Amino acid sequence: MPIPGLYLSVDEGKSWRRQIARGLEGEVFGIAAHPLDARTLAVATDKGLYVSRDAGEAFKRFDSRQAVTAVTFDLDGRNLRFARAVRRELVSAALDSRSRTVILLPPIGLDYVTHIAQSPADQRLFAIATDRRHVFVTKDAGKAWRRIAKDGDLP
Repeated sequence: MPIPGLYLSVDEGKSWRRQIARGLEGEVFGIAAHPLDARTLAVATDKGLYVSRDAGEAFKRFDSRQAVTAVTFDLDGRNLRFARAVRRELVSAALDSRSRTVILLPPIGLDYVTHIAQSPADQRLFAIATDRRHVFVTKDAGKAWRRIAKDGDLP
């Protein structure tokens, strides 16, 4: 890409178009594409969480001004899951309402979540990875966590 920015491809990467990204602020930590609507995406930045409904031309702030370090859509596209850095918490939020649920994280100390992945077979089963390369899995939507990697190594 000739200059930094947000780019869109609609032909499987053969060509790219730079998007305006009006309203998007901060350093980008993560991008999530909506699983059913190609025009909807979410961007996690050090200034908060932003959502675009027009393929990245314009963004609206979705969450507070604190850093959001990871973001993903649930497989049905109705909810966003994102990690807040300051409070060290994971949030599940309805995309089309202000409904929010805080999901308790396992004890991670000063570490923070960098990736979130959901099972395609079970929405209650998902995993998180942290900056220090710890990986945790929950089978019950965050009620209990099991660490499956420490410092990037399997136990």
